[in-house]
Amino acid sequence: MVMVKVLIRPSMIDHGLSRMAITCSIKQQFLSPWPTWGAIPDDDKKPFWQRFQMKVQWKPEHESQIHRNFHMKASHRLSEMFRDARNAGQRPYWLGEIIWNSLLAHWNTVEFRNKCAKAQRHRASERGGTLHTGGSITIHEHAIRMEQALRRAVHVDEVFAQTHVRKGTNQFVDERSRKTHEEFSTRLSQVRSEHESALTPDDANNAEDDIHEKDQHLLMDADEKDSHLQMDAGRFR
Repeated sequence: MVMVKVLIRPSMIDHGLSRMAITCSIKQQFLSPWPTWGAIPDDDKKPFWQRFQMKVQWKPEHESQIHRNFHMKASHRLSEMFRDARNAGQRPYWLGEIIWNSLLAHWNTVEFRNKCAKAQRHRASERGGTLHTGGSITIHEHAIRMEQALRRAVHVDEVFAQTHVRKGTNQFVDERSRKTHEEFSTRLSQVRSEHESALTPDDANNAEDDIHEKDQHLLMDADEKDSHLQMDAGRFR
């Protein structure tokens, strides 16, 4: 029986099937006590990517974007899986006993404990950023849900407004959020106006696709930064 692989786009890397494929790839290929995704050597990351390719497919022109998004989401997913294992206090079936014991030793180091404590304090503060009303799901998941509800692509400024405005009042959660959204929206409007001056309809469509993909990259980066959206207008140049 031939398994039919689901066709995905770069923006679908956080969807259920893609997420499941990433999780399965990690479980099947985690063969050393790497404490983070970044600690895995590049050559050892290749089998994870190859296993992912066996489960889903995409258009050739999306290869580089999906490859980048895969590593970002795999990093986030591995951190989640480790966190769940620590909270459960039990070795997951997909980790060998030697690997598990090595990870336990790493997690019990003073350096790691201090890092966790610092991260907790970091998340509890504004961290130089803004408050948000997004709850426990990721910024990228918010974008996916908005696209499904609106049946169209959404841009990063829309997602920011959705996650930084208090429900029922339409007021931003703080002054910094309001100013950030205002400044970013102004810059984004300028960029869109420049793209709309494209010479042909095809150029215009390609420009809109380019803006949307850059939006997706910003949303992915926001997830890697603990779901705080970093609105940087320079990324649209």
